[in-house]
Amino acid sequence: MTGTVVAENVGDGVCVVTLNRPQRLNAIVPELLEDLIAALDAADRDPGVRAIVLTGAGRAFCSGDDLKDFGSQAGDEASTRAYIERIQDVTRTMTLGDTPVVGAIRGWAVGGGLEWVINCDFTVAAAGTRFFFPEVSWGVFVTGGEASSPDHARGALRCGAGPCLGPSVESGERRRPHAASPCARPTHRCPAAGSGT
Repeated sequence: MTGTVVAENVGDGVCVVTLNRPQRLNAIVPELLEDLIAALDAADRDPGVRAIVLTGAGRAFCSGDDLKDFGSQAGDEASTRAYIERIQDVTRTMTLGDTPVVGAIRGWAVGGGLEWVINCDFTVAAAGTRFFFPEVSWGVFVTGGEASSPDHARGALRCGAGPCLGPSVESGERRRPHAASPCARPTHRCPAAGSGT
């Protein structure tokens, strides 16, 4: 692993998996994808782990693709397809594993990061957390196919009337039943999620 993701067994059967690029708001790069898949897979295979907490270091969970590095991620059709496939591999690792994944989310959950939030088994979001898919405003699809299966979304967010249609959604907003993630007051943070500063 390259350090873009940190996994720590914190006791009581809990492994905290933290996206660790706070200087870039945990934006997605190929190294982060590889590290995240490896960390989630290792935690799922560990018989001592009964729950995985997925969070982000710093003031955001994940700001989506790192646009400063996007040219190297999607240079031609083959590399673009491979990159999108790795984003989907994260989702597959989360949803096909046996260990429940709990999202501890704050700041921003954008694009691929929001896909991962949706696929958590349970999500707690700090008040003021913002969720959206920028792809929608560009007229392109959400890479993980989340818009095609809103009734099967495993996590606390449901796409139908929320971020899949374009507007950002803030935690605590209710677009329809089950549309927004449960909220935690910013002063009552999950210890695994850190201070958020």
